[in-house]
Amino acid sequence: MIQTLEHGKKQAIAGILRDFPALAEEAIQAAALPSMPCDYNPRSLEFFFEDVSVLLKTDGVIVHQLFFDPDYVPAVITLYGDQELLLVKVGQDILVNRLPENFIKADWTSYEN
Repeated sequence: MIQTLEHGKKQAIAGILRDFPALAEEAIQAAALPSMPCDYNPRSLEFFFEDVSVLLKTDGVIVHQLFFDPDYVPAVITLYGDQELLLVKVGQDILVNRLPENFIKADWTSYEN
């Protein structure tokens, strides 16, 4: 069952992501969904910096990867599993986290600052 987000959280997400309105709406919807189950094993994972795809891994194979200057700090990081929004991180704040509880942070740490 989809829960309704409280108005304050919707406003916070929309405000922080005002430069990315489509992502803001998608994040609001995703935040109302439950976390993925512990046995979740997506066929594809895709990371975005802002609205640019930086890594696509399908069936364990890297299909697409961009490299950045090591000092580059993306304003927004998103992670999709099988095209479902799983994570939205703005600066140090995680706005949406639908990763399974047993998901190892090290699995995506290399994409944070």
